[in-house]
Amino acid sequence: MGELTTGFVIAGQYAPIFNGTILRTLNGGLTWDTTNFNYNNYAINFINDSLGFLAGQDMTIYRTTDLGFSWNFISGGGPGLNDISGLHFLNADSGFITSGFRLYKTDNGSQNIQMEYDSLGWIGYPESSKIFFTDSLIGYVINSSIAKTINRGLDWYNLSTPINFVPKSAYFFNSQEGIIVGDQGKVSKTFDGGLSWSVPDLIGLYPLHDIHFVSDSIGFIIGGKDSFNNQVSNGIIYTTFNRGLTWTTLNSSYHDALLKFSFPSDSVGYAIGFNGLIIKIRNANSMFTSITTLSTNPRKHEFFPNPCRTTLNIEGIESSPFRIFNVLGEIIMNGALDFGITSIDVSEFASGIYILVIGNRTEKFIKE
Repeated sequence: MGELTTGFVIAGQYAPIFNGTILRTLNGGLTWDTTNFNYNNYAINFINDSLGFLAGQDMTIYRTTDLGFSWNFISGGGPGLNDISGLHFLNADSGFITSGFRLYKTDNGSQNIQMEYDSLGWIGYPESSKIFFTDSLIGYVINSSIAKTINRGLDWYNLSTPINFVPKSAYFFNSQEGIIVGDQGKVSKTFDGGLSWSVPDLIGLYPLHDIHFVSDSIGFIIGGKDSFNNQVSNGIIYTTFNRGLTWTTLNSSYHDALLKFSFPSDSVGYAIGFNGLIIKIRNANSMFTSITTLSTNPRKHEFFPNPCRTTLNIEGIESSPFRIFNVLGEIIMNGALDFGITSIDVSEFASGIYILVIGNRTEKFIKE
């Protein structure tokens, strides 16, 4: 499977001011554009190439139908509401949401949600839940506990876990065989769908936050001590080539904890962590895995005003060709920019969202 190039990272500031940000890349992490929110966001889920959901602080839920070019507020944001820690949609209408001890369900694209189960574990910032289905019927929620359904979410029940084991993530090869990871470097396996678990293996000293396999034998675990809860932080990634029988350290030099995986293909994956840490994993399904750290540093160029009416100004750009696309991917304009400050006449553009591409940089702007 070829490398997919469009991806999202959700980020935010916890205190004293709560500000949420979405970073989006259209070129595999070479460059990023940003969308800012008044609330922190903790979970994102896309159903297809255009439809996605975003959720977080005070049970806020947003929806996009254009691959994140724009986000529409759906619900939430009221005082005293718990934060959403995870979400997973089965289709455009049906999905599951975790908040506090509770699991909620929606059947109309999050316009309304109703509580389904109120006996989950409790997690706090910066942790997030993991909700996934192994087939059309069997699903799991990892939320410092493990809840399971065998009838597509009509009923849920808690699974027992090993003593002193706080699960943070899980991966299931099939309906019976799976692996959970948790605090204190612990890993445990099940061969009966979670009814029983092996005595945990200790593969390290730090919390393990996520696990993913790219084949029947090759898998990865990420973890570490985060700077929010610890004076000294670090991040680490492990790998296995024998279906989790043994794990070896792939890299332990990261400045902060790694929290979540996303693998758009069996050969390419991404992991995110604290303080803007994003890593890219290439050749993940081979013995020759390579890892690079991606940069999301603010860029030198400034675009203003945005939204704009007649003119889009670009400051600090070097001489470079440019192209402007509409949301359908059609080229609306192309040309060349000069040194210093230059401007683009957009007065004849129809109102809407456009993408400006300058070299390897992609920027979104709105024409009013």
